[in-house]
Amino acid sequence: MTHLNPERNEIEAVIRMVSEAAREYIDTVDQRPVISQRAGEATASFQRPLPETGDGAVATLQELIKEAPDAAATT
Repeated sequence: MTHLNPERNEIEAVIRMVSEAAREYIDTVDQRPVISQRAGEATASFQRPLPETGDGAVATLQELIKEAPDAAATT
């Protein structure tokens, strides 16, 4: 796989991951605080130099799905 020509199975995995994350967000949005107690820690996890080579869409989305809900305001 190259970054400009992802394999079909990676695209399908990304679509599945995004769909599941969106569904979980919608299902839990009413129970979440507006600002997470982990907001500072989660935001700090994104403040590092970018790598010279990418990890691929799946690995990147896994990290984003793990940290982003606590880094963002729930609205």
